[in-house]
Amino acid sequence: MRLSAIAVRAAIVSAFIAAPLLAQDLPGRTELSRTDLTGAPSMEVVQSLTELKPGDILAAHSHHGVETVYVLEGGEIESAKGKSMLETGASSVNLRDAVHGGFTVVGGNTIKLLTVHVVDKNRPLYAWVNAVTSIGIDLDEDGVADVATMRQRAGRIEVSVAFGGSGRAASRVEFGIGSDVQQATCLAGATLTADSMDCASADSPGPQCDAKERKPALVLGGEDCDAIRVYWDSETATLGWWRR
Repeated sequence: MRLSAIAVRAAIVSAFIAAPLLAQDLPGRTELSRTDLTGAPSMEVVQSLTELKPGDILAAHSHHGVETVYVLEGGEIESAKGKSMLETGASSVNLRDAVHGGFTVVGGNTIKLLTVHVVDKNRPLYAWVNAVTSIGIDLDEDGVADVATMRQRAGRIEVSVAFGGSGRAASRVEFGIGSDVQQATCLAGATLTADSMDCASADSPGPQCDAKERKPALVLGGEDCDAIRVYWDSETATLGWWRR
């Protein structure tokens, strides 16, 4: 059986996505100590001091073990539940594989956290969720799959597309994080999926879309916002975006 170029490239992209895409450490973390856990040679205890400055994102993540957190200096954060205070003196425990985080520091204070992790040895301390996402899609409709990547940075989300067969340069567009502007996602923990836009709807993005029933699009979404649709604008030769 002969596979099309799109199918082959999509399979390669899927295999890439299955691998860990963000194994690096948390910026702002200073490791204070690391030692083997007595009686459990496959585990270790890691004590750290983490500083999160205004605008920093603590993306959603989990750990290969248990984490305890003590807030040395608190501050204001924004998450899926809205804005709240991470109070000085607060403490919490995050169990193995429990997803937590997913917030942006929005106040004027630097948040300082003292953490102790009792985790599996020889594994990343942080297992990130949706920090980097790559998917395959024929966004420019040239018959060859492209690779779209979403990266979460401090206070920003970047969507970039590497085009597969046209020879054109990669293109990107950035969005903020917050519910008060149109070109922004509501949450730090946004998701990126491949879909299409309904060009037959009354509020479609314009004549280029209206000329056909549907158009390939990347969907950048969160839980509390209307999704943002990113598409290839052949008239301007750039990525365009649209949301209701």
